[in-house]
Amino acid sequence: MTGNSHKKRRFGVFEFDPAREELRKQGLRIKLQGQPLRLLAILLERPGEVVTREELQTRLWDQDVFVDFDHSLNKAVSKIREALGDSAESPRFVETLSRRGYRFIAPVQEIEETDPHAALSMQQSREGVDAAPARPTGAWPRLRDWGHAYWKHAIAVVTIVLVAFAVIPSLFRGAGASRSYAIAVLPFENIGDTQDVDYLSDGLGESVIHALSRFNELRVMSRNSSFRYKGQATEASTVGRELGVGVVLTGRIRTVGDKIRISVDLVDATDNHNIWGERFERKASELAGIENEIAAATVKNLRFQVPPQQNVAIDTQDSEAFRLYLQGNYSLSKITEEQTLKAIQLFQRALDKDPHYALAWAGLAHAYGLLPYYGTYSPAETLNKSREATLRALELNPNLAEAHVALASIREDFDWDWDGAETEYKKAIALNPSYSVARHWYSHFLSRMGRHEEGIAEAKRAVEVDPLSPPVIVNLAASYVFARRFDEAMATSRRAIALDPTFPDAHYVLGICYREEGHHAEGIEEFRRQIASNNGNKYAMGFLGYAYAISGRRQEAEQTLKDLRAVPDVSPLALALVYAGLQKDQAALQLLEKAFTARDPYIRYLKVDPCFERLRPNPRFQALLKRAKLISPDGSDHVGRSLGAQLSAASSPAPSI
Repeated sequence: MTGNSHKKRRFGVFEFDPAREELRKQGLRIKLQGQPLRLLAILLERPGEVVTREELQTRLWDQDVFVDFDHSLNKAVSKIREALGDSAESPRFVETLSRRGYRFIAPVQEIEETDPHAALSMQQSREGVDAAPARPTGAWPRLRDWGHAYWKHAIAVVTIVLVAFAVIPSLFRGAGASRSYAIAVLPFENIGDTQDVDYLSDGLGESVIHALSRFNELRVMSRNSSFRYKGQATEASTVGRELGVGVVLTGRIRTVGDKIRISVDLVDATDNHNIWGERFERKASELAGIENEIAAATVKNLRFQVPPQQNVAIDTQDSEAFRLYLQGNYSLSKITEEQTLKAIQLFQRALDKDPHYALAWAGLAHAYGLLPYYGTYSPAETLNKSREATLRALELNPNLAEAHVALASIREDFDWDWDGAETEYKKAIALNPSYSVARHWYSHFLSRMGRHEEGIAEAKRAVEVDPLSPPVIVNLAASYVFARRFDEAMATSRRAIALDPTFPDAHYVLGICYREEGHHAEGIEEFRRQIASNNGNKYAMGFLGYAYAISGRRQEAEQTLKDLRAVPDVSPLALALVYAGLQKDQAALQLLEKAFTARDPYIRYLKVDPCFERLRPNPRFQALLKRAKLISPDGSDHVGRSLGAQLSAASSPAPSI
């Protein structure tokens, strides 16, 4: 090792501490250990230099130990990339040099002990919690003498007490307390030897979130934000500060033979003390209803009175159906074409076991509704299947927020019934105010209708419920784009990229911002990253072709058209994007009309997407907007505002984020 190999290093939002063998992202520990961690340490010793495969073999594997070196090394590099959100195709951190070795390509900064950021990181690592948000650099003078230090800490203590009385709900007020409680359910940890049951640990945590969300007194953090802490040793106080919650529920799962042991703890986020803990043990064949039992016990130990009508109902009594539903939800959360198709199979198998399982019907509806967005599935076929599943879910449980969101999506995507869609979104939000998906999709609906200020306000409310979710943050960025507020869109999309550098839609929105500001090379690079992260989504290819065309790279735009035409059943709208960029207006309009006939879901964006700005005055384009009910027959722009006016009058201002 080099002489400075024990120094901490910072790169991007990451910090590596070789002495503690820890990798952290924005202060939060990331699960990386063993050979991958040691490999990362070696690469960070010599950033920008090639570390050969032979050197890695010598330093990481003993010569007298036989291993499949190539397989082990490739697996270790893959683990590093997974932890950093990197990719082999578009590397930001670890670059592969074929048959030679690897190189760490991001800028790396060594952290000196006098570095205030290092001191803060060390304090957080040792004490586990930062008692108050860090002050901006230079905002306050350094307090060097004892007297100033004394008053600084005294003021901090008083401030914490005042904040606690003002914003943190007391957990000891007794029955009947009407104040709302905010809770985060962290992903349950799989502590057994079985490594292939992530669907169970993730799914059970998500099911507990769903069960708790039925209690209107509770403000429950959404899955996307809570699950950002998966695999990290994070104290409840840190979660409380970052998510704005008063309590945190944690869980651990161990499978022993045919039994599943689930240990849960309810922790006060102000001082990390344990409020309540319990262990549940079930056979795998008796798991149905466990999430509701955990939710009911959690609410009981929060010590506030729950109205009788809010008693948690059992979704299914069939444990195998419950297990299959968890697997389906786990696959659906991956948001890829392959995993969405797998989710459909799993939900269907769950329904074969229990045809009265409303949540499984809603899951099936969401999965079918997602398929058209990959650009190769017939909207008519998939959305009709989504409609059947949605109506069945509502027949079984009229108060299921997930089903109302699915119906809102159908009203919007397929029926183009804008008022009907808004009614269903509002029903879902009223039934479950903590269901961030409802607010997320509703805000996007408002923006697509051209109701930009309402859309931005609702997008901010979604971020409040789900503050660490890249999709929800990107949705706010998209709302800014549709309102042509590109500076705010750019800053917001970068927030999402900081949370997840591989999230494709964040690169898409950032690409639009660069493109609309005239920075074409940067925009094209972001669209390429979107495609690399999104497994060749056909709409993404269309946006890239459009970017090529308007930047003068016509040959590459024409090649994109050829590539798209080679795809069976490709969406006409993906092709129309490229033709619009090439200013071949008649071809673009003809393809848009085909997309209209096919009920392409992207038709809903025609009113607000900047790609079609130049075509909007065209009478043929205006006629298309009227046929899609995006503007009124007389050409006025008040469609979808009847319910919007009511919403605007009834809603309070959105919180700032």
